[in-house]
Amino acid sequence: MSRAYKAGSLTLLTLAASLLLSMLGGCHGTTTLALAMTWTAPAPPPVGTLTYNVLCSENGEPYTVINSAPITTTSYVLTPVEAGATYDCYAESYVNGIDEGVSNVAMETVP
Repeated sequence: MSRAYKAGSLTLLTLAASLLLSMLGGCHGTTTLALAMTWTAPAPPPVGTLTYNVLCSENGEPYTVINSAPITTTSYVLTPVEAGATYDCYAESYVNGIDEGVSNVAMETVP
C-alpha cells in the first residue's frame, strides 16, 4: 500500500501473533488467537486531542477500520484472528479529528 506521509507521521507499527487464554468457568480455558500491535506517537507531540484508528486487511481483502471508536493509546489487540491468515495493518493518527498521518504497513501471518 502506498500512502504519503505527513509531518509528524507515525512510525514503527509492529504486529505480533500471540495466544490469549480466556478463563471460562474456573480452571477451564479456551485459547484465542490474537494480533498485538504497537506504534510510536507523532513527534513532536501535537497540540490538541490525539486519537488513532487501526486499519487491517485480512488475506488481501480491502482495509477496514478495526477499532469500534477512536483510541488514545499506541497499542491495540485484534482478537479473534484466523489461524493461517495474513494480516496487513496500519495506524492513522488524528488531531482534533483531522487526519495527521499514517504509520508504515506491517504484515503478520498467524501461526
